[in-house]
Amino acid sequence: MIIELKLPKVLYRENIKEFFYVYMEDIIIIFSMLLSLISAIYIAKLNLILQYGDAESHINISKRVISGLTPGFGQLGGVWLPLQHIIMIPFVWNDYMWRTGIGGSIVSMTCFIIASIFIYKIIFITTRNLFASFTGSFVFITNPNILYLQSTPLSETSLIVMMIISVYYIVKWTITENFADLILGGFFIFCGSLIRYDAWFFIFCSIVIIPVIGFVKKYKFANIESLVILYSSISILGMAFWIIWNFLIFKTPFYFLNSKYSAHTQQLGWLRQGQLPSYRNILSSLSFYTLTVMENVGIIFFIIAILSIIVFFIYASKNRSSFTKALGLLLILTPFFFYVITLYLGVSIILIPELIPASFLSRLFNVRYGIMMLPAISIFIGLISMKLKTFSRTLLWILIIFQLVFFAYDGYPIILKDGLMGLSGRKPSPANNYVANNYDYGFVMFDDFSRTANPVELNIKMDKIIYVGNHPYWDIALKNPTKIVRWMIIRKDENDVLWQNLHSNKEFTNNYHAVYHHEKTFVYKRN
Repeated sequence: MIIELKLPKVLYRENIKEFFYVYMEDIIIIFSMLLSLISAIYIAKLNLILQYGDAESHINISKRVISGLTPGFGQLGGVWLPLQHIIMIPFVWNDYMWRTGIGGSIVSMTCFIIASIFIYKIIFITTRNLFASFTGSFVFITNPNILYLQSTPLSETSLIVMMIISVYYIVKWTITENFADLILGGFFIFCGSLIRYDAWFFIFCSIVIIPVIGFVKKYKFANIESLVILYSSISILGMAFWIIWNFLIFKTPFYFLNSKYSAHTQQLGWLRQGQLPSYRNILSSLSFYTLTVMENVGIIFFIIAILSIIVFFIYASKNRSSFTKALGLLLILTPFFFYVITLYLGVSIILIPELIPASFLSRLFNVRYGIMMLPAISIFIGLISMKLKTFSRTLLWILIIFQLVFFAYDGYPIILKDGLMGLSGRKPSPANNYVANNYDYGFVMFDDFSRTANPVELNIKMDKIIYVGNHPYWDIALKNPTKIVRWMIIRKDENDVLWQNLHSNKEFTNNYHAVYHHEKTFVYKRN
């Protein structure tokens, strides 16, 4: 005789709920790992890992640190912050990992997976609600723009994870009041401050928010002062290090801001052409960044998130505990204000077709900056879902599915479109194939900043390439090229440093002859 045991429905539901409480983080890890790997393989098969010019530049910096002509940490330069390049070093030692960009993909993929987990953790620590936490992390994980970025060496994904973890620990501190959590929050944004300058603005905002939280919690002034000193002493170390580094290496503490390679200086060129539309125009700055965010995260998610932010802060203002958590969560919104301010000041530029006249040099540029708001959008969609009843939750998920369908209908995500058709794209030099097929021996020299050649495609070891950071070889070759250089790749225009210095140099004109040219790009070989 078979005895059939039936669990009561209530007990069955409790077992299911307990299962998800125990294993939901594991589910998020597996789901994010799966989408991360599928996306990276797909992007690699399409040969799009290094589609962005900046993606190749990032991975070249890491390679030069370990195997360039003048290896060492001096190759990190003084404009782009160093941590992303340092983290990639173990993965670009191998030439295949460097040339394909996979070495950089590994770092970004890891950051994406960790970010997915901490999106979940932020929502859960705020709500203790599994449905809300999963909803928010799902919105983040399935975004096609972040899935492309996490397949590349670009630095946005690395900063996103540092910001998310920092916000998690700051919010956790508002709950536990444990100084260790605040220290961890400061540490992770310290790491972020060595990846992208967005984190510097985050730090300034957090130094303001933390004493406000202390005030709401009715801490004594001495305690608030101690908290600010404790947090600041950790979080600002990266900024202090970079300013000192710039001074020691380049003899000016603000080389990253004022050198000819800085974003600010490059934007001045756009301004002279009358093609910096957001400069000193706050409405234009708001319009450009808002639309860029909408293109990155999806218009449906954007609208839901705006409503969610309003509703969340209305509810949070009703009790002190919720309000302090809300203040901590405000920090996840800092990228919006950072980019609006930098667009207004002319430090950043974003070009997007809907707001740009056809006469502009390009109508698509730097749209990836909008992805920095994806964590905020995901978190606040998750938070609002906690307040919804069954019917409203079903409607929310229908809207989520609709947005994913719209993404699919649009084809390539906007960030990839910028790489393929916009100004951010890497335009392989016409000289690459000739040099790769005809190189025999000796040093190859070119202006890396003007991108007259692409090191990953030259089929030459990095220690055979001379670029502006290879001192003293670069300086000697600009005056007496025959002493060092066998091959030169030059673009005949005023922006190419080699052309500026050598077109009237008799040693160059008498001893080198053109063996290949395409439009303005010439390959010269020593006689």
